[in-house]
Amino acid sequence: MTESLDERQRLMQAILLNRTRRATRTRDADDDAIVARPRDAELPLSLAQRRLWFLCQLDATASAAYHMPVSLRLEGELDVAVLRTALDALVARHESLRTRFLARDGEPEQVIDPAD
Repeated sequence: MTESLDERQRLMQAILLNRTRRATRTRDADDDAIVARPRDAELPLSLAQRRLWFLCQLDATASAAYHMPVSLRLEGELDVAVLRTALDALVARHESLRTRFLARDGEPEQVIDPAD
């Protein structure tokens, strides 16, 4: 038994509408909350961080491949205080911009510096 084109289109629209509703349904804020790990203990490196740390131990210039140098030319008057506030907020929000690696007894660990 064949369906008419109109019936197929209505069915496809219903399926797409259902998927869209499921994808855009609102969730509780706690559903997606990332729970911070206590900072009073050592923080081991992830496997990816450990790999990069190891490569840098072999070749100090290896990390240069992961740097993304960018320069911007801004025109007009620059409000330095506003720029500083924006950059401070960015660094405060993203721990990865405040993270450094230390080696203790030959084992790497990450240290996340405070935001202030």
